[in-house]
Amino acid sequence: MVEYLDSSDPKVKKIVAAVRSRKKRVSFAPYSAGSTVLLGWNGGSREEYYVVWGDYSVSPLETQQDPNRMGDPWGHRHVLPPFPHGAVAVVRMGTFNGKPATPQIQYRPW
Repeated sequence: MVEYLDSSDPKVKKIVAAVRSRKKRVSFAPYSAGSTVLLGWNGGSREEYYVVWGDYSVSPLETQQDPNRMGDPWGHRHVLPPFPHGAVAVVRMGTFNGKPATPQIQYRPW
């Protein structure tokens, strides 16, 4: 379930500022480790994943290529690792139809 909120909460503002997004809205969803995602360009869209650490520094999320690459000759299909220890959030960003995508703050599931 994805929930859309404005970015007026102070913690959300810090996370959005850390990933340098100009969007006024963000979405929230639980992080789903083991999911398969496409990280390369697909038409006019692509996804990028970043880890926001406890001190609000940002680094790219380390993923591994999907071992089942059937129908993926370019190697764009990746598998999300477990939620990083010490992270505040994982943020999915990127481009959707040639425009900046709405950031999705993914949190550790309970």
